[in-house]
Amino acid sequence: PTPEPFFWEAEAEAGELVSPITGVPSSEASACAYVQGPNGLGSVTYRVDLPSDGVYHVWARVRGLGYTADSFWVAFDGLEEMAYEISPFEDGWVWGWDMVHRKDDGIRLFYLQRGEHTLRFRPRESWARLDRLAMTNVLDWTPAPITPCDPEAAPTATPTATASPSPTG
Repeated sequence: PTPEPFFWEAEAEAGELVSPITGVPSSEASACAYVQGPNGLGSVTYRVDLPSDGVYHVWARVRGLGYTADSFWVAFDGLEEMAYEISPFEDGWVWGWDMVHRKDDGIRLFYLQRGEHTLRFRPRESWARLDRLAMTNVLDWTPAPITPCDPEAAPTATPTATASPSPTG
């Protein structure tokens, strides 16, 4: 039987941060912040409760700063870490959604059992940026674009009723 569709999303800074990885305020991030850290130090961990055994994709909204600042170590449940390398997007080193995959290996599927799992990201190269995560068992799904935070934007005016003069004849 086909499992029920499963979708999970999390802001990067909502994970359990281990110093020196930190949340960094940014108007380009989905909730006004992303996480980053120095090479190999610190981590951010998320808990995901899966409803069924199966194949899952993990998506990350990420940004590399160049070919020497574009990767993380990624692992489920404390098992062997894989090197995940961010490629530049069409517009270069900008924010974008990328399917988490083993370096030089293309698409990566994770075979996971039902129940609680931990997903950990650890900087492989300094200052690679992680903004948001998504995970699903729907293999042809892709995350929707996000609207970046803009704390400098002026608040939207709320219309209020005002008396209008009535025409007289």
